[in-house]
Order: sequence, then structure tokens, then C-alpha cells
Amino acid sequence: MIRKTIFLALPLLLLAVFSKAQQRAEAEKLTFSDFEQRWTPVGRGDAEVLDGEVLRLKDAFVSASGHEHENFEMRFKARAPKGEKEAMIWAGFAFADRQTRYAFALRGGNADDVYLCRYEPVGKDKMLALRPVAFHPVPGTWYDLRITHWNGKTAIFLGDEKQPLVKISEKEPLSPGGIILGGGYVTTEYRDVTVKALSASEMSALDNAETKPLPGLTASQKEAKRKKQRAKYRAKSIRVNTKGRTEISLDGNWLFMPEYDAPAKAQNPSEADNDWHVMEVPGFWTPKGNWMHMEKAGHMPDNHSGVSDNYRQKELERCGNYTFDYQKATGAWYRHWVNVPKNIGNKRVKLYFEAVSKIASVWVNGQKAGDHVGMFGDFGFNVTDLLKPGKNLIAVNVKAQWKKKDDGSGDEFVARAVSVDVTKDMLTSLPHGMFKNYEGGIWQPVSLVITDPVRVDDIFAKTRTDGADMDISILNSGESKNIEVSYEIRESGSKKLFFSSEKGQAVNIGAGETKTVTLSTPSLNPKLWTPETPNLYTLTVNVLSEGRKIDSKTITTGFRTFGTDGNRFMLNGHPYRLMGANHPPCGIAPTDEKLANKFFKMMHDGNQLATRSHGSPFTSVWMDAADRQGVGVSYEGTWPWLMIGSMPDGQLLEIWKEEMLALVRKYRNHPSLLVWTVNNEMYFTMFYHNDPMEVRLRKWKVLSDVIKEIRKLDPTRPISADSGYARVEDDYEKILKPNNIDDGDIDDRHIYFTWYNRDFYQIYNGDWAKRIYWTPGANADRPFFSQEASTGYPNNDTGHPTRKYIYKHYVPHAWVGDWAWEDKDPSYFLNRNAFMSKELCEVIRRTSPMNSGVLFFANVCWYRDVYDADKIEPYPVAESMKKALDPVLVSAELFGRNFWAGDAVNPDIYIVNDKADGSDLKPGKVFWQIVSGEETLASGEVSTGSVENYGIEKFSSQIRIPENMPKLKGTYQLKLDYKVDGKSVSQNEYNLTVAKKEWAELKDRKVALFDLTGDTRKAFDALGVPYRNLDDLTQMRFIAPDETLVVANLDAENEVPYNWEDVKRVASNGTEVLLIHPGKHLKWNHGNVVAGLYERTGRIVNMRIPESPIFDGIDPMELSWWRAEGRDIPIACRRSYTFKKKNGVTEFATYLRPHVYLGNPQEQLKDMSGSPLVEIKVGLGRVVASEMELNSADKDPVAAKLLVNLIKNLEPGVKYKPMPKEKAQAKK
Repeated sequence: MIRKTIFLALPLLLLAVFSKAQQRAEAEKLTFSDFEQRWTPVGRGDAEVLDGEVLRLKDAFVSASGHEHENFEMRFKARAPKGEKEAMIWAGFAFADRQTRYAFALRGGNADDVYLCRYEPVGKDKMLALRPVAFHPVPGTWYDLRITHWNGKTAIFLGDEKQPLVKISEKEPLSPGGIILGGGYVTTEYRDVTVKALSASEMSALDNAETKPLPGLTASQKEAKRKKQRAKYRAKSIRVNTKGRTEISLDGNWLFMPEYDAPAKAQNPSEADNDWHVMEVPGFWTPKGNWMHMEKAGHMPDNHSGVSDNYRQKELERCGNYTFDYQKATGAWYRHWVNVPKNIGNKRVKLYFEAVSKIASVWVNGQKAGDHVGMFGDFGFNVTDLLKPGKNLIAVNVKAQWKKKDDGSGDEFVARAVSVDVTKDMLTSLPHGMFKNYEGGIWQPVSLVITDPVRVDDIFAKTRTDGADMDISILNSGESKNIEVSYEIRESGSKKLFFSSEKGQAVNIGAGETKTVTLSTPSLNPKLWTPETPNLYTLTVNVLSEGRKIDSKTITTGFRTFGTDGNRFMLNGHPYRLMGANHPPCGIAPTDEKLANKFFKMMHDGNQLATRSHGSPFTSVWMDAADRQGVGVSYEGTWPWLMIGSMPDGQLLEIWKEEMLALVRKYRNHPSLLVWTVNNEMYFTMFYHNDPMEVRLRKWKVLSDVIKEIRKLDPTRPISADSGYARVEDDYEKILKPNNIDDGDIDDRHIYFTWYNRDFYQIYNGDWAKRIYWTPGANADRPFFSQEASTGYPNNDTGHPTRKYIYKHYVPHAWVGDWAWEDKDPSYFLNRNAFMSKELCEVIRRTSPMNSGVLFFANVCWYRDVYDADKIEPYPVAESMKKALDPVLVSAELFGRNFWAGDAVNPDIYIVNDKADGSDLKPGKVFWQIVSGEETLASGEVSTGSVENYGIEKFSSQIRIPENMPKLKGTYQLKLDYKVDGKSVSQNEYNLTVAKKEWAELKDRKVALFDLTGDTRKAFDALGVPYRNLDDLTQMRFIAPDETLVVANLDAENEVPYNWEDVKRVASNGTEVLLIHPGKHLKWNHGNVVAGLYERTGRIVNMRIPESPIFDGIDPMELSWWRAEGRDIPIACRRSYTFKKKNGVTEFATYLRPHVYLGNPQEQLKDMSGSPLVEIKVGLGRVVASEMELNSADKDPVAAKLLVNLIKNLEPGVKYKPMPKEKAQAKK
């Protein structure tokens, strides 16, 4: 057995000339017995040959040259060994270098698919294929994979199967190159590798091969299923309570027929329905797509964002297994038979729908009950006169979408909403949140409400901390009556009576009258509702006539108040910061009660105590769960980005307004609902969208009118006019206020630190409440609330970044570099995402007293299998944010995370008191420990003073890392435990990388140093690096054979130093030189290859060649946040270089600035990236130029290790040849 650990310093160029003479029909077997001669490794990882027959790889791949056929078949067997958690088999072909190649995989784990992509430099990377497989690849099983590539086409087969798992075609394929084994992050074994050239007949057969179909029902199987389901369908038989109200759910199986097959009179009971399908209600007959789930991404082969391939496949399978063609069904008919008993008497019957998407026409026994337009609003019809004892038919025609045609038919009338005639064209423009605008169905519950003529129509309980005021709407559809209205309140869980009105209020209600009765409780002492303590009560309103109860209606509520005072939110009379995350997966599981409760419980237990109903307005299922589990809700409206451009048709705006107000009426009793947010990111509200003032004011008046109507319906809650809007005082005083514009109560920042924008250190100095980028800062008289502080989007399957951001926008590459790709271990991205999210949260909380709350975004991405209540589990970010969001926060302000053994850390310790009960914190102590596993290496305590509620206090600490750490270099935890009266109130912890000085020793090597500033000398002195100081560059001609030439800090001078060109000359003669911060002078000497400088400091740099010995001992994510002096912000590089050509240039590391969406990545990436650590071949020698912050080596051990490694990997001595006399004379 041979074991080889891979370290490779330079990019590999394995291009060979293809010759037709090399083609042969016989497959050549590639063995591993001659591994060193045949195979070339790439990557930081292990390659192990077992008995000469099996190659075991992890975190690396190997390439074999000499097989660069243009048309070829590659075949091998591979497995993940038993004991691995999952199987992820990676390989590739057309290898030119690490950045130019194809990669493919058979993925098990939580993927179960075949994956094919191509890597190319500077924004040309492409995702080529992703297709599910009908089996679950598991460790221990050998899989026989066959890959064919011919004439720009690629197909991947399983063994000798004739139909490929995937098949794609490219107009411009990569040039032929070496074959590849490995490349994945799961240990994988390979054997029986063969390669052969393809013959003309084989390529012809491949051209005709059809992709293997995925399992699914055939037409005959669907028809058999339909018949079976239809035979099981049963009419709904109802029982009526003769003494009061009866509410009957009609959820379950309904009959269903797409409009394309429906009879002309589908509403008529006489129309037969034996050939109808069966559909579950509530539900969509289309896939549920919301936000990035099912989002189209045209640059992807499956036209999907990649946030969850498993969810997408689940939805496609669900709809594909319907017994009709859901893709053709733009509209449909529903039928449900209901058996009504004879004793229904003079009862009144309301048919109630919580929501239908998007237009519903309702018929009962062939007679029209009414229409409704809108995806989200509830509605109901009085069907008393349409029902009869015995068998009754409810029929609902649902129109979901209209595929636009150029025949003028878009003007055809399809329905009436309020007083608006809705045309086909308008149907496509109706508000749909962040659904994908094709969803159709009766997607929320349906019920029959059967009452006496006099009944409770609505209850609005305006709760107080000591009771409630109730507006009770009583409706009478019968004769005039004297009634009595009373109420009782019970604890929700135990049903224990809390309070009952002793005597009801007498009311006379006329025939056909609707009357509002207002009742108020006396002063009570209820258990209050807060997110921390979600105490619920039921409120039952009873209507009595002549001492007999004729109706009662029960709602669930909680006693609490929520409002604003200056720039603070106030919960139950105490200042309260809304801290949490959004958005939950309501949009992809709107009626999943189990998931709603599971998700909100995970949020609550993880200190995510507030959220926003982003993407999809919450349904009753999700609002009930928020009440129950304890999560405060900002309820967002139905039309994101409304009027951000042109104004929609006025009739559409009227539909939107009525729908928004219907949601207010429906949900205003929920104690978890704390804020009304009209819409998301309309942004005409801000100046930078440059609407003419009269247009902007017209838009504002539309919005302002809705805000004013919301205030009438619910005066108990604050309003965010637009999630993303913050008031600019001058704009408000001069323009909005004089025009009577209501801009709500809240300033709401959307910002994207650690994703699109820079990292958390950007606001370390307390700038969170100030103007940042395009967003205004805090106002003293309005809460300053961020409902969208994004920190990145892991996918829900594997934890890699969501795919569209990898291939199209390259956003995660700024934070983790090549570890964003899906063949890399997702733990790198997940852990960095967790770290940065936690740090951002803590820095906002400890530095910004004006902060009124932050909802981090998007916690739908913080969980694996987020759509499945039985499988969902948190990613590291959810666990980290639990500490950062603790209502009482103990937080250490750390400038960097890398320390030398013996260093004094001495962070300021902050206590943030956001307790919901409004209580202050008495003096206490913070106990700190530096630990390794279970072992405590150092400990101490910090005394703290009292911290008032809503307050932030800072305390100095004396924390020193021990000299005698157990490892040369290791990761340790700084743990904090804040105690008051001996009881733990809050805990936190931070990972620290600590190294002993000998970890970065430079032995048996001397340095000849020319340093313009002395900063590098300081670093050498701290490290004990032996060096001789050069007073000027002329002395470099005389350095000793055992000395390495280092030229440092030339960027301090605008002019090039005397004899600067001699550095290039000695390098040409074979000298190896290290340049530290050469700045623009590098281009002066190497203008033939250096194109320019990217003058931007980088806090994160990413390894390009991680296996290079210059990175020995340094983890891939450690080129980040190197400690600076005192409270200076940590950085990793000072600037970066770009190059005219790559020949002779090796880029060891790259910097990419954080950025937003890219429209043209091939061009845009050139202007925002570069290399801060490069090697340039110069004649017989080489120059290594570093803009990495190596002068931090005295403070940061990772910087020291890189500095020492760079010197170790340069050959000492100088090779100097005097300049010929004639050239020297010319120089003069």
C-alpha cells in the first residue's frame, strides 16, 4: 500500500497534442501501480493507493495525461467506503488546469442526482446538467460509471445501460485534456479505470440515445389511479347543531376537472362527474413556488435557483403524478357534494373560503353564489337560499393564469372584483406575493358556517395589559330581536375559566341590521403575551335571546400591547427590540400545521423571537403557530416592489388595497402580530429611484391611503409603510407632510453586510444607526428597524451556497473563494456564514443604542430540509445566532481571532439587557475560560455593574492566553458566563486560533532585508528571524549564498527606489526574491505581465492553490481578518494585482470584493478582483510579490506562518551578472 499526501505548488498544465493515430477501439486500462508516473495530483488532500488496484481520494483530484481524445469514453467503478456518512463520487475530463475542466458527480447524501459542470476562469463557469436519479447512492456500494464525450456532447451512463442519466450538448466545448478522478470532499475509492476513443458508429448510437426517463406514472396508470380515487370519493354529510352555531370543515377530497377537459355546464348538478379527477383541498394543483423555491434561473440547466433541488423534485413529482396534465391547466373546476339534513330549518348558511388562487366563481346547485378576485383574501357567500335538504353540489371555477396571446383576447372579461371588471391580462398581474404567478387552487381551508339568523359576524379584541375592549359585530338576517351579548375568557391550554361577564349587554337589533357592540372588561390581571412567554386565552362571545343561547363565536387572543415611543418599540409598556429572523417557509408549506409549529418552535428556542411574513402573507396555520410558539410577526402585504417602476392600472391597485384590508380584518386578533408592513421594497418612497416629483407623490398617495385605512381597521399596531423605507427628515417636512402623506411609524433598513456588502467590521465603530450606502440612518422619533439584514443563503439540501449565486453572481466566492463550489466541503461556507452572521448581530446590539430591532435574512435558508417537519434540522448559523440573539447578551469585542500564546486579549465585555419584562440587571460577574475540549487552560472573572433595561454597558477585561498551550497551533474557545446572584443569565463563546512562536520559526535561513519603513523589520524582530539590513538596493549584489533577498514596503514611496530595476535583473539571472508591498512599483518592473492594481484593502483573501507549500499549516479560511494594531480593523491584504497574461504568473491567492448581482460576470469580475500573492517567472529566477499584510506577523501567527513559509520556499543567494559596459553607459 502506497500513501501519498498531496502538496503541489504550481498550476498544472497537462495539454497534449491529439493524434488520430492514437485512436483505437480497445479500451486502455489505467492502473495505479505506477501512480507517480501516470497520475498528477491537484488539491490539498490525500491520495492513497491500495494494493496497486484501488485509488482512495479526498479533497483532491488526480489527472492522467496522454488520453486527450476529442471523442472518447471514460469508465470506472467508484464507491464511498463503508463508514462514510454519504456517497459523493466526483470525476472529470478535459483537464487543462484547476480552473479549466469538466467536473461531474453521482451524488448521494441529501442529493441523489447526477451533476455536470465546467470550470473556466473569470466568470465563464457553467452548470451544465443536474438530474435526479431513481436510487439512493450509499457508502460501500461500487457504482459503474461511463462517461462519453463526442462532438461537443456529453452523456453519463450507469454501467452498460443504453440510456444516459444525463445528456447535454455545447456549441463551444472545452479543448481536449486529461481525465480526472476525484475532486470531492467525501472519501471515495476508484478502480477499473479505462479510456478509449469513440468510433463513428459509437458516436452515431450516442447521438440517438435518449435520456433515461425518471420514474412516473404512465397514461394508463394515471387513468387506473383516477378511477380508484374517484371510486373512493364520498360526499360530505353534515350534522347541524339545532341550538346555536355549527362550523363544518369541507377540507379533504374534492372532484376536479381542468378547464381544458371540463364540460360546458360543470356547475350543474345534472352534469355527470364519474370521469372527474380527485384533488385535495386545501392545495395547489401546480407546484408551490415562493421566493427562491422554484424560482426560474435561465442560466441553469434545470431553470432553477438551486435553493433546494429536493423540494423542486418533490413538487414536480407531486404534480406529475396527478391524473391530469397540470401544466396545461390554467384554470379548473372543483366539485363537492354535500348532504344537508332536514333539520337545518331556518338556519343561515355561509360558505367560507380562506383563500383561492386567483379568481373564484362559486356555484351551489347550479346557481351562482358569487365571485372573488385575489389570491390571498378570504371571502364567503350566503348560500342559505341555494341549499336544500338532501344532496347539494358546490362547484367552484378557479382561474389561475392566462398564457398571453397576441389576438386581443387579453381584454376578455373573466370576473368581477369589488366594482372592477377583471380581464385576462389583469389576471396575470394580480398580486401574488413572491409566488411564481402560476399557482392555482383552493389553497386554504373551506368551511360551512351554519347559524341562527342573529349571529356574531366579527370580533375585534383590542387587548390591554389589564383587560380588553371588544368591538363585536352582530348581524341579523331575520326579524327584529332583543338580544343579550356576553363573553367569557378562558386559559387556552387548560380551558380554565379566567373571567366571565356577570350580565350581558342588552341590544335590540333590527331586521337586516348589522350592529357593533362594544364591551370592555374590568381591570384584570392576565398572564401577558410576549414572544418569551406566549400566554394565550380564548374569548367566547355569546348571543342570548329570551335566556337561550342562539350563537357563540370563539377567538384565540393574548393580552398585550404593542406600540412605539420615540424611537423605541414598546411591548406591554416596556421598551422592546424586535430581534429575530425571516422568513419562514410558509410560502412552500402554507397549510402544513406540523411544520409551522415545528419551525416556529425552533425559532423561539433559538432566540429568533420576531419574524416577517416575507414572500407570502402568513396563513391561519402559520399565524396560529406564531401565537402558540411565541414568535412576533411583522405582517407584510401581498405586492412586493409595487410601483417601483410604473404605476399599475388603477383597478389592480383597488384589488390590492381591498385584499390588504381583508387580511388586516382577518388577522388583527392575533397577539403575535405586532407590526403591519404594507409591502416589500417599493422604493419609489426613496429619492434614488428618480421619479418626477408629481409621479412620486401620486404613488405616495396610493400608499398613504392604504395606511390610513389600516389605521381605521386596527389602531393598535404600528405600521411600516414599505419594508426598506426610512424617512429622510428634509423630504418628510418639505414634501410628504405638506401633502398629508402618512409614511407610517417605522424606519426600516434593508442591508446586506457579509453577503452583498462588506463584513461586520464595517460597523464596528457604531455606525449601524448612521447613513450606510443608500439607506438613511435613524431618526430620534421613529423606531429604527431592519427587516432584512441578509447574511447569505445556504441551500436546503447540502448546505452549499444557493446555486444561482455560485454560477451567475459569484457572491459567495468573495467570502470563501473556491470553497463555494459544490464539489467542496459545505462546512467551510456553513461555518463562515454562521461566524459572520453571529458577529454582525453582536456588533449591532452592542454598539447601537438606537437600534430598535433587526430581522436577519433569510432563515428559510438556515435549515436543511426546511420544507419537511420530520426531517428539518438546523445549520450552524441557527445555532450561532441563538447565542447572538439571547435577550440578555454577553459579548466580547474582538479585533481578530488569531493570537500568539502568551498574548493579552483583553476584550471589552458588553452586556445588553433586552429582557421582555422590563427589569434591570443587578451587578454581577462575567466568568471567562479559555478551554480545549473539556480542559480549562485559563480562567478569570470580570465584575459588572448594574445594567438597566434596554441598556448597553461596557466593562474592561484582563484576559491573557497561557504561554504553555497544548499544541503548536490549535483552535480553542473563549467562553463567557454572565451570572447575577450566582445564576447564569447569559453565555457566549468564541473560537480563537492560538499558536506558539515555534510554529512559525525560521530555522537555517537568513534574510537580507531592504525595508523602506521598518515595519517588516519589526515583524522579523518579533519572530526572531535572522536578517541583515540593506541600506539600499545596490547592496543586494553582495548578499551571502545562505541569505534570501526580501524587499519590503516600497509602496510607502511614490517614486521607485534607486536601482529598483536591478531586482528584476538579479531575478532574471536566477535569484528568487520576495517583495512585500511593492505597490505600483511592481508594474514598473514587470509591466509586460502586470496590468494594474486593484487598490482596495481586503479583509478576506482566498487560496487559489491551497496545496502549495507556502500554505503549509494554514487552513483554507485563515487568510482572513489578520490582527492589526490596537483597535484597527483587521485586514488580510492591502491591494491586489491584475495581469495582462497568465504565462509565467502563478496566482497563489485571490481577492474578490463583496458585491451584488452581476449582469456580465466575465467583464465585471475583472474590475473587482485580483491577486495579492503572486509569483512571476523572470528569466532563470522568480519574484514572489505579496500584498498580504505580512507586517502583522508580530501580532498574528497566521500572517507569521505565511511569511516564514514564503521565505522557506525561496532559494537563497543572489545570482548577479554585471551589466555590459555599453548598456551601463546608455543607462547613465
